[in-house]
Amino acid sequence: MDDLSELLIDASTFPPDWQQDGGIQELDYQIIPREAQKGLWIQFVPRDDGARATHAVYLFPDSDVAARAFRRGRELGLNDADRVTPWESPDWMTYQSSAADQQRVDCASFFGGYPEVSSKYCLFAGQYGRYISTFSISLSPPESVVSYAELVERAVQAIDARMESRTEL
Repeated sequence: MDDLSELLIDASTFPPDWQQDGGIQELDYQIIPREAQKGLWIQFVPRDDGARATHAVYLFPDSDVAARAFRRGRELGLNDADRVTPWESPDWMTYQSSAADQQRVDCASFFGGYPEVSSKYCLFAGQYGRYISTFSISLSPPESVVSYAELVERAVQAIDARMESRTEL
């Protein structure tokens, strides 16, 4: 199946006060991992908060190429621009994917932008055969990250369910 859009989560994953922010977008060559054949992403935002959630899915030629891209990490969104704390696995994330070949969850604090803002950014990444799926959430103020733990786990469970429904991972 070439239609990656079927693997993206939708607004039903989120609480009622969240909404889709724009449509499904294709990732271009500047931000897609270099070996990926295709990538799509979608964003969600709450109506009255400083949060933003993004789900992306990448298709690779085969599972070995996807595994190498996954291990590099930086191409999945673990960047260092404006980062002020180390990337760390949060203790509040208890969900372990049974569908992913490998997974990681990392969070860091950032300060920057225009106007400058302090935020916490958390990223879940899972490799599912020749696919990599990432779910990230950016929160400002950064102290609110633990209050979003349930939402992050629900999103990762929804991602797993969509990936498990694939017969040709």
